[in-house]
Order: sequence, then C-alpha cells, then structure tokens
Amino acid sequence: MNRKLIVRYIFWALTLGVMIFIFIMSGQPRQVSGETSKTVIKSILNIFMDDFKGLSDREKDVIIQSYQFIVRKLAHFSVYAALGVFSYSAISTYSFEKKKKIFLSLGFCFFYSLTDELHQLFSDGRAARLYDVAIDSIGALSGILFVVIVIFIYKKITSRRMLYA
Repeated sequence: MNRKLIVRYIFWALTLGVMIFIFIMSGQPRQVSGETSKTVIKSILNIFMDDFKGLSDREKDVIIQSYQFIVRKLAHFSVYAALGVFSYSAISTYSFEKKKKIFLSLGFCFFYSLTDELHQLFSDGRAARLYDVAIDSIGALSGILFVVIVIFIYKKITSRRMLYA
C-alpha cells in the first residue's frame, strides 16, 4: 500500500472520529449538554481565576452562566475547525485542483452541520439553529484555511532549502 493511500485512510478515519464525536454530543439532552459545558467552564475558571474557589456557589453559578453562551459557540467553532482540517486533508489526497478541494471540504462540513442541527431536533430540549450552522461553517472554513496556509508555508520553506542545497 502506498504512502498517499495510508495518509488518505488516516485522515478519513480522523474525519469520521470527529463526526462521531459531534453526533454523540448533539444527541445529549439539553440538561446533560449544559452540565458538560458548565464543567468545562468551572475547570477553566479554577485555573485562571485565583479567587473562584473562594466564591459562594451562587456567585460561581452567576459567573459560569455568563460564560455559557460563548463557550458553547466556541465549542461549535472548534470542533468544526477540526472537521475542516481533517476533511480537507483527506480530500487533498485526491487529484483535484485546490479550489475544488476547498469547496468540497467546506460543502461536506456545511452539509454535516445541517444534518447535525436536524439531529438535535430529536434530542430532549435541544433545537436546530441556523446561526449554529453559520458558526460551524466559519469554524470549518478556518480549519481548511489553516491547512492551506500550513501547506503553502511548508512548500515555500522546502523549495528554498532545495535552492540552497
């Protein structure tokens, strides 16, 4: 088996892994999902806010609530950025022109985001939101562009090395 095929399989496996993670998280009822994000926020605040541990439970809850929305949207952005990175990397192993690779990967991530939001309609207390699709798509595009830029820089560096070798 050649190297390109192995890399292709690895990136498709990573893409599938992220998709499964998204599916599992979207299937959680609203209450469970909310508790997950509260736990993440609490852990972050314990690390970065010196006096957080000394606050009353009521004060902690107020602070945690104030970060809830942004942390949840950053989670959408981040997980779809990872999906963008892996799906673009997998699609890049095929012989398409760069623009087509970008559009295929972005379309793939956009479509999965739509199906993810529809999936949430079947989870207790969850809803489908178009702005989440937008956040997901922006995250995916950021991940895709990250890979495009890294590849561009890598090619520049290696081509300069060959000039001086």
